[in-house]
Amino acid sequence: MSLDLEQIKNHYAKMNDAKLENIAKFEMALLEPAVQPIVIAEIKRRGMDENLLAGIAAQTKTLSDEEVEELKDKLKGLACPSCGKPDQGLVGGIIRKVRSIVLFTQYEQRPIIACPACVEAERKSQLIKNSLFGWWGFPSGLLYRTPQAIINHFRDNGKRDAISEGILTHFAVENVGELKTNWNQEDKIVSFVRRKNSTQA
Repeated sequence: MSLDLEQIKNHYAKMNDAKLENIAKFEMALLEPAVQPIVIAEIKRRGMDENLLAGIAAQTKTLSDEEVEELKDKLKGLACPSCGKPDQGLVGGIIRKVRSIVLFTQYEQRPIIACPACVEAERKSQLIKNSLFGWWGFPSGLLYRTPQAIINHFRDNGKRDAISEGILTHFAVENVGELKTNWNQEDKIVSFVRRKNSTQA
């Protein structure tokens, strides 16, 4: 079935700026090749931020190893999204959270990007809370989730560099549109990393 490009063009013409910007930053690679120029033309027609075009270009091509490293270096050089200190060299870490109430146990594992001190402070905080509040659910909290979280916390200590590089690489590739769009506005990237830290599970 062929695409009705005129109908698609009208669809994007009616879309609000925020939604169009979100598509430009995060969804361009998912669109049909014939639709991508329509989105680009609509962004240009509205006079939206030209940096969106850099984000689109980055999403719609295969990144080289050098480009991925450049994105990761950008992340590493940001001010910490948790404490705000500059020049700390951001790293990635894994946060494991277990909370239990009688028969119900909630387990969450999520990545975090921050300075080494903030990542370690959050890891230790969750280790203490897991030790205090993770055991009360039976059987999952007592026999499975809490021991798993505590053991993996200590196992992570010997793999910090590999974990960090994996998290930074994944974040860079997944969010290349956002990073390239705001390449020269690091405060916006820091805010984005802060939001992702608090929302991703």
